[in-house]
Formats: sequence, structure tokens, C-alpha cells
Amino acid sequence: MKLIIHAGMHKTGSSSIQHTLANIKSPGFHYVDWNIPNHSTLFALLFHDPVESYPIFKAKNITRNELEKRRELRLKLLRDELMNNNANVTVFSAEVISGERYADSVVRMKEFFLPFFDTIRIVAYIRPPIAYMHSAFQQRLKGPLSDFDIFSLWPNYRERFHKLDRIFGKSNVSLKPFYANELVDANVVKDFCNEIGITIENSSIRRVNESMSLEAASILFYYKYHLRKNTNHEPMPMSRNLLKEICAIPGSKLKFHPKLIEQVLAKNRDDIEWISARMERSMLDEDVVVSDNTVNYISSIDDLLKNAIENEVCIDKIITTVLRNNPLGQELSILKKFNALQALL
Repeated sequence: MKLIIHAGMHKTGSSSIQHTLANIKSPGFHYVDWNIPNHSTLFALLFHDPVESYPIFKAKNITRNELEKRRELRLKLLRDELMNNNANVTVFSAEVISGERYADSVVRMKEFFLPFFDTIRIVAYIRPPIAYMHSAFQQRLKGPLSDFDIFSLWPNYRERFHKLDRIFGKSNVSLKPFYANELVDANVVKDFCNEIGITIENSSIRRVNESMSLEAASILFYYKYHLRKNTNHEPMPMSRNLLKEICAIPGSKLKFHPKLIEQVLAKNRDDIEWISARMERSMLDEDVVVSDNTVNYISSIDDLLKNAIENEVCIDKIITTVLRNNPLGQELSILKKFNALQALL
């Protein structure tokens, strides 16, 4: 019996892998049970210490005592699940496993799983640094952050993956380049399933967390930047429906200015060399410093704010669509227009 631990990395289609595998039934295959497809919070609950310091638990103010009770119960449930598991391949998937701060937690995870499996293997996809940074910036915009510290977006490859080599042995850690033309059918879900030896139909693949346009990113940044600036506190989480509408705004691709990218690369040259040596190939984005006069590059907060103002009409379109499709909204829209005309005429 074999355990495959999918360790991300972040921004390599992990959510699609998790949502797909959590919902398929395949002979000889088992996906560890949890209340959501992503096992990151389960990993933290079972193996991280101090457990209450994990960001999600900390944000919800869950006490250590309460978390230890949940841990005891969930460990028992997982032991029972694995003892009754006859699958040839079991998958546990959590991007946080490749996080920089969780080495001790990974050791505890390994010690827990060892008695239940003949072999344990790590599989992780490695995204080139600049592509990763663009995607990570978009992901941050979906949360409370509204800064523009591009240097903090660096993936820190060695901190993420050296510990996995050390804990599991390099021969048991498969790091795969996240290039579409090298994935099975240019699809990371299919590629992962092929890697672990199961077959999946296209209709079963779940697509999650698609990238957002420059216009969408600028508008999100503008909202969070000004709300924090004017109220001196982090903005409240945006409703899922509103976030979904904004992220769907079409437009051009978000790209940081090549000169800014060059500064980041210069600071992290040793890390690039380490991951390239580990992968036995260059992991530097091919077009990283190629400047294009037709691209609207982002190099500062002002660029993002300016782009948002230039695309304010995108918000107007969302408002119009939402009001038009809502019975109450139709009435409000008419009244709003009438009052506006009254004020102007």
C-alpha cells in the first residue's frame, strides 16, 4: 500500500487536483476524508504545534484546549479510516506541507503515517519564480492584504523543498516542473493522476482558482488600499459572490515591470540556482526580462491605482447587471436614475 502526499506547491493547480480527487471513485484509490478537499487545515490540526498558532485557527480565536480536543478525535477517526483502507493508493493533499515554517509538523506527519503504508512518496509541482509571483499577488488580493511588496512574493524554493528531501529522502520526493507543455494534455490534474497511476475522464476534472486580469487585480487593490488608508484597518472579507464577479472581469494579463523583476532575481540568485540544480534544469521563466512596449506593466502602487480608475466602468457594468437581474434591484435602479435626473435637471 502506497501513500502519495501531494505538497503543492502553491499556485500550481492544487485546488483543482484536490476538488477533483475528493469527488471521484476509482478502484484501488482512496482520498483521505476531511470536511473540505484541501487537507491543509487537517494537517495543521493533527501535526502542527502550537496548533493554535496556525493562521486560520488564530483568526477564529479557537483555543488550544478546544483544538486539542478536536485533534484527539480526528486522530482516532483517521486511524480507523486507514486501518479499514484497502486501497493500493491513498492521497493526502495539502500545499502547506511545502510551506517554509512547517518542518517539525512534516516530521510528525511522517511518523503518524508510516505504520499504515509500505511506501510514502511526495509529489509537488514547481512553478517558475516570476509566474509564481504574479499568481501569488493575485491570490493575496483575495485576502486582507493590500501592499505591494513584490520581494515578499518570492517562492523561497530551498526553504520549501529541502526539508522534504531531508525528511523523506530525495529519492522519495518527486518535484515536477509546472509547464503546461510538459503536463499530460497540458492539464495538471491529468498529469497528477497519471503520476499516481489512476485514470480520469475530462468530465470529472474540476477547475478552481482561475487567474484574474490586470483590470480585476487593479480594482481589487484600489478598494483594499483606500479602505485601509481611510479607515486605518484591514478591509472586511469581501462576499464570495462579489469577489467572483470582480475576478471574472476580462482584460489584459497582469505583468510586473521587467526592471522590477530584475531586482527580485538579483536578490534571490542563490535560490534560483538551488532549485535549478535540484530539478536538473533551469527553472527561470524564459521571458522574464523581455520588455514589450505593448504591455501595460505594473511597477508601483500608483500604476495599480491608475489602472483601476481607468477601468471604473467595469464596476458600473457589474452593478448594472446585478440590479437588472434582481427584482428589487430593478426598482432601486429606476429610483436611483430618477433621483439622479432630478438633481441634474
